[in-house]
Amino acid sequence: MVRVQKSARKLELSGPAYCLAFDADRPWVVSLAAGTGRPVFELFLGSSVDTLTGRDELQPAGAPFLTREGADTLVATYTTRSSRWGVKRYVFACRDADIEYWVEVEGSGRITTCRLFQGFLARDVDMLGLGASYFRPGYERPYRDLARGSRCLAESIVTARPNAAERDAVRTWEDSEIDLTDDPSRHGGLDSFLPAPWAFAFDLGAGQPWALAGLAPSRTQLGFTSFAFRGGETIGFELNYPSLDVSGKWRSPGLVFNIGARDEEAALRAYVDCLRRRDLCTDERPPAPDWWRGPIFDGSGEQHALQGSGAVEDECTQAVYRDALALLRTQGLNPSQVWLGPGWLADDNAGRPDPARWPNLKEFVSEQHHEGRRVVVSWPLRLKAPAHLGHDPLSMNYRRWIDELLGDLLRPDGLDVDGLRICDNGWPDGQWLHDMLTFVRGSARAVKPEALIVAPTVNPCYAHLVDMVTLGSLWSDRRSVADAVRRRALLARSTHPDWLLAVQDLHAPGRDAWREVIELGPKLGVPVLSYARHLEQTGESLDPEDFDLVRRMWREVRP
Repeated sequence: MVRVQKSARKLELSGPAYCLAFDADRPWVVSLAAGTGRPVFELFLGSSVDTLTGRDELQPAGAPFLTREGADTLVATYTTRSSRWGVKRYVFACRDADIEYWVEVEGSGRITTCRLFQGFLARDVDMLGLGASYFRPGYERPYRDLARGSRCLAESIVTARPNAAERDAVRTWEDSEIDLTDDPSRHGGLDSFLPAPWAFAFDLGAGQPWALAGLAPSRTQLGFTSFAFRGGETIGFELNYPSLDVSGKWRSPGLVFNIGARDEEAALRAYVDCLRRRDLCTDERPPAPDWWRGPIFDGSGEQHALQGSGAVEDECTQAVYRDALALLRTQGLNPSQVWLGPGWLADDNAGRPDPARWPNLKEFVSEQHHEGRRVVVSWPLRLKAPAHLGHDPLSMNYRRWIDELLGDLLRPDGLDVDGLRICDNGWPDGQWLHDMLTFVRGSARAVKPEALIVAPTVNPCYAHLVDMVTLGSLWSDRRSVADAVRRRALLARSTHPDWLLAVQDLHAPGRDAWREVIELGPKLGVPVLSYARHLEQTGESLDPEDFDLVRRMWREVRP
């Protein structure tokens, strides 16, 4: 049970691993410390909920009102108002294992940004002597010039989203963002972990436990585009929205603080346990058919290796895939799965195979089935619909169209493929992704119950919608990538221990790095081979010794 200590000027709520302190002499500061006494945050009480019509200016909140919910939760609520909202509440729900914070507003507006533990007061702006145009189109004084924020007392911060530069740890004055887009300009990008878990781990130093701050959204609160840690002299957490229309009451996703883990992986596991206790994610998944675990030939690597001055999609042809599989046969390699890369779909929005590249996809699939292989095709969730269906990808007309396409694709009397690999490199927002994954998975499974759904996300909120996740390709300038691949696998396992992990060799920076990944494949998950001739990054040809390594690794996972 959460313990309460009160004095004339101070209130402390504490669990086994934390202490949350409210001090009347510091009305805008809430202090969070580890159970060891080590300070973690000095949290600025206010949170701004900005709208299309302007920034949210905060007003004083007074004293917290304390209530008990159930046997194990103590709630501290501040009630106030602001320039954009008639009623505003800042809520701390304290349980033995963690603390959850959220902001509630009442009114109407189109939300663009929710800044947790960061905001500015009108009186602060007045003290700076600024006029009415400190925020206006064409010029905006930087938000941090005006905003109050929190203090982070950790030594470093680790994002749950790795990147191609493998630079996961940042200092408290740096920004770190988790979003739904592969952005090569941010530390090299990474075409996986889209989205990563919405969480940041905080290293408190030697001999101290780790802390974690992570979102706990319900399935109707996923409509944000990114979750960010905003560093600097003061810090905050930021949720960005694509103009979310609100009329009446709105509550932000909860931000959960958990302290006590021995390392960052244990902190992530504790975060996922917190989501499970709140029924925000599930471990439930049907048993995996044997073929899901078999070795994979991913032809997108061969497409990149053969790519000349044209687009990589131009090399996704029936001839290229038949030639590659014939070459693998000469080396004694028979994959359990063949993944078709981007380019097999025609460009006419009809959702059918390109007739020039794939004159007879059904025949190709039948040939693979005869060889004991399954065929998984790349599938964009953002498939552009014909104009007559309108622009809403979640409309009934659009869904009927996708139902028909997937039926033609998966039915035995259609093309008879065996699964879908979600291949987009970004999505509009988290709610859209959840709704589309739910729909596509349900539609595919209604046609073929063992259809494999592969996606590039390791976010626990989507775990029940994905059968296999990709660890990401190897855009890297390092000679060795083994540690990076192991770390990605460790992060994925921390968020869900039963993920099937596709260990990819795509874009390996050289032969030695490629061999590292091939050896790690069966140890970490399902091995993937992306090349039949040579590596596209260096042009190095695969020799008999390389293929012998692949054969030995594949024997370890052959179903």
